[in-house]
Amino acid sequence: MKSKFNTILVPVNFSDYAAHAMDLAIEIAKRKNSKILLLHVINVPDYRGVVEGVKINFLDSVRFVTSQHLDGLVSKAKDHGVEASHTMVAGLPGAEIVKFAREKQVSLIVLGSKDYKQMDEMLGGSATERIVRYTDCPVITVKAPIELATVNNIVFATDLKTTHTFITFELKKLIELTGAKLHILKVNTRETWMPDVEIERQLKTFNEIHRFENFTFKVCNSETIEDGIVHYYEKVGAEAVAMSIHSLYHQPSRSSNYFITEKVLQSGPGMLWTCANETSRSWGS
Repeated sequence: MKSKFNTILVPVNFSDYAAHAMDLAIEIAKRKNSKILLLHVINVPDYRGVVEGVKINFLDSVRFVTSQHLDGLVSKAKDHGVEASHTMVAGLPGAEIVKFAREKQVSLIVLGSKDYKQMDEMLGGSATERIVRYTDCPVITVKAPIELATVNNIVFATDLKTTHTFITFELKKLIELTGAKLHILKVNTRETWMPDVEIERQLKTFNEIHRFENFTFKVCNSETIEDGIVHYYEKVGAEAVAMSIHSLYHQPSRSSNYFITEKVLQSGPGMLWTCANETSRSWGS
């Protein structure tokens, strides 16, 4: 039986980037008979001293206008034969999206993200970093319009040693979905350097566990892991990069590859698939 994505969460802020995410989510849902949950977070500043009634009136006005836009997106999904519904909450976008994803046990988040030029701009003004680091499910982040048919090459960056089988199980769903060629990449840096003999041994052990088929394998020597990933996906003309990353939900102090994902996203590509490696793998935790 083919795998499928049961529930897809699309955070919506009505930007062009969110629209790209919505289009991709509809395409995935249509192929996999999934339903879409739309979530809009009303980010209300904490103005101290403001009369509570004023804040309530403000929220009521925002909810009225926003619900009309969300109804339009639900209708768009249904026009494509996809079941969809929407929810509005007030709070901090990153935290509320993570909370909602866990409560609803979504199987995939499709997230639109702007093209940040500076790292401090991304971390200071985006919920992306919080979402990819604190959720238990895969996250597809898109920065431009993309269709599944155009995803022909996926670069999967791995150290060959610490990848959980949950990660590769989910990655195989993406490969099945797109029909893309898989490029497994090991980046050698001064800190992560391994000799060829050890790499060959690690790759053999890695694939005895994860059982990928029809893939190419490449070792890239680079000053940093993120530079190696960016260089290689540009070299092979890949449309997407896949990465397992360290979760900050259960182990906030363990973040040896912290910022690598963010720097890769900052440099490109148009589509980035991420999934947190260290989680309990249980919705009840």
